[in-house]
Amino acid sequence: MYFVLMLLVIGFISGVFTIRLAGRIGPILQLFGVFMMGGTLLMFALCALLNPGVASTPEVEQPLLPQPFCSTCQVYQACGTLHCPACGVCVRQRDHHCPWVGKCIGEGNVRSFNLFLLGLLGSTVYILVCGSMAK
Repeated sequence: MYFVLMLLVIGFISGVFTIRLAGRIGPILQLFGVFMMGGTLLMFALCALLNPGVASTPEVEQPLLPQPFCSTCQVYQACGTLHCPACGVCVRQRDHHCPWVGKCIGEGNVRSFNLFLLGLLGSTVYILVCGSMAK
């Protein structure tokens, strides 16, 4: 539910801004704005829908090297694997739990998360530049 709400908010803000400036900026800048909005929404959706890298029970009972054991998830935690109290799972290469995406950012979705942030930055620059150029 939170995922859909965030998609609507990002899409609404970007869409309203692009429509408001439609007559004031050229078609190339309009196309660039639509591209930025679509790319940002796509990266957000990928980040929210991809598996962040939830650690599962290994096939080997005891690892060869000593590794910490998560008693909640009942898995051995490889290097970089951390337990997320918000999600209740262990995530490989866990970076953080993102409240905006509504899940952990780990090895499976960190690239799409970074591209989402880059798209937000690009959209912000687009809004500032095009807003100041509008007559």
